[in-house]
Amino acid sequence: MKTIYFIYVVLCCTFLTTIVAFSQSIPLLKADNRWSVLEEDHSEGGFPDENPYKISSWLKTGNDSVVNEKTYKVILSSTDREQLNWEDKGLLMREENGKVFWYNKEEIREDETLLYDFNLQEGDSIFRYLQPKWDAQIVSTVDSIRYIQIDKTPRKIFYLTNQLDVDGRWPIPEIWIEGIGSSWGLKRECICYFVTGCQLTWNLLCFYENEEEIYHSPDFDDCYYHWVYGIKNVESSLDFQIYPNPSSGKFTLKTDTKNKDCFIQIFDVNGKQIYSYQLDNSGYLEVDLSKVPSGTYLVQLKKQNLYETKKIVIDKK
Repeated sequence: MKTIYFIYVVLCCTFLTTIVAFSQSIPLLKADNRWSVLEEDHSEGGFPDENPYKISSWLKTGNDSVVNEKTYKVILSSTDREQLNWEDKGLLMREENGKVFWYNKEEIREDETLLYDFNLQEGDSIFRYLQPKWDAQIVSTVDSIRYIQIDKTPRKIFYLTNQLDVDGRWPIPEIWIEGIGSSWGLKRECICYFVTGCQLTWNLLCFYENEEEIYHSPDFDDCYYHWVYGIKNVESSLDFQIYPNPSSGKFTLKTDTKNKDCFIQIFDVNGKQIYSYQLDNSGYLEVDLSKVPSGTYLVQLKKQNLYETKKIVIDKK
């Protein structure tokens, strides 16, 4: 009888622990989180845009910023593959009790805008603005909620339908993943096809936690794209090779881009520049990093506004 009672207590405790775990929302705006989001123009070449494109952006949180007595995280953006250059484009976010709000410094409204509510139940609906600078709302309804295990953490998945108004015009599906964001990316861009029928879309490609990829969209092969209609990837025109890699500290860089306007810069993983050199016409460069600690470094070949970045591993063992 004691054994049965003990088992009953263990099962009850396990059940309650699971309920508590599911009831606590996973934070979204953690310092070590990064999002890769694809902006894509599906228009045919020449109309409505002269150069349709497919370009990725990286997003992460930055410093705190206080607006209207509320503390937000600054959302930083980078468009280069290795995320060396980050920009503050005026977007702020904060989260409170499972809800995430955003605010744009160019906001036409004085208050913040609701972006996510991870407390919603099946059948619940909320009104959300298309984006901070658009004074138009959509109705978002939770059709169903499921659970998924990502990196050993159970997360809620919300399946929603977005409509322009309560009359149900132009229903468009969306997915939220707790602690990761939307299938459209962290932030909701101007969903212009609700209003103008434009051909722009945004999709979450990958999500990183502590520099580890824990989510990869099943609809895309890569976490980074940079393509413009009629123009090859601008990075490919500055291709180069590094060998040996890994290296004990000394390695060779070879490139077919033989131009004195090209520079080589090397950064540590925190973005601190540790080496800079101007290329000559030979296309070769002998680099000596034997005095730096073992680890991963970023080597960037740059010419005016074009650049290509690759990783070099220094292993002194």
